[in-house]
Amino acid sequence: MTVEVDAGALPEDDGRLLLDGVTLARRYGRDDPVRLASNVVVIEGAFPSYGGSRAHPAVCAGEGTWLRVRDVLPSQLACLRDHYSADDWRLVTPESERVAALRRERAELVARLEKIDAELTELGAEVS
Repeated sequence: MTVEVDAGALPEDDGRLLLDGVTLARRYGRDDPVRLASNVVVIEGAFPSYGGSRAHPAVCAGEGTWLRVRDVLPSQLACLRDHYSADDWRLVTPESERVAALRRERAELVARLEKIDAELTELGAEVS
């Protein structure tokens, strides 16, 4: 299974971002970049370029940083269901991916229509 999870909602321990005890992201040194597990990608937001202290590096997941995690174990899925709110994670299905793609396309079309309306207004034409 694949899930998307708000990185800021996950616990951090010793420079590691964890889901049910499994490391999803890690920072080895305060000034080192965050390294993601091979089944994890950032889909929204970012990690700061440094985090924690020299003795205690930290991942420091930023507000709005979302991760896509593939090959989620049953125990991890149970952990998400039992300990996290529905706002902190979502299950990725073919239907949810299609909905997300349609929402992105709709947002792009709405933005384009707003630009067209503004240009029509500048030209003195009626927007219908």
